Amino acid sequence: MNLHVSETALASNARRRVFHERIAAIHSYNVMKGIDPPPHWPEMWMWELVTMPQKRPSARVADIIDAVCGLYAISHPELLSPSRHAYAVRARHVACYLSRKLTRLSFQQIAAKLNRDHTVIIYAYHKVSRDMESDKLLAAEIAQLTRGLS
Repeated sequence: MNLHVSETALASNARRRVFHERIAAIHSYNVMKGIDPPPHWPEMWMWELVTMPQKRPSARVADIIDAVCGLYAISHPELLSPSRHAYAVRARHVACYLSRKLTRLSFQQIAAKLNRDHTVIIYAYHKVSRDMESDKLLAAEIAQLTRGLS
């Protein structure tokens, strides 16, 4: 059995998958809005697919860690350590939040890069999201880091 797959075939399959995902997204959005799809809806909405904005290239988790370590004056090993000091936890949570917001990585992939379990990343993401509403300093720090990484 030949398991070798060429790079062009993989790229073609990835493009095909992205194409179908985007068509499905347009279709589900229109159905949600109550727009009944016409008989030839893929052709009619092709223009939407072509003009839909592409996601910008994602930031790297290593760059996010560098930026967070610089802002919070914490070392890389300390950020990735199991330390429970408040300053380390806050920096780690911010790194988790930004990694999810600025990259296309899943919670599991981010967890692997930060030496954590994916549930910790989920918790940190939601905690920072909630805290940003009431903590203006945290919101300003996140905005500063986001601008620096963009």
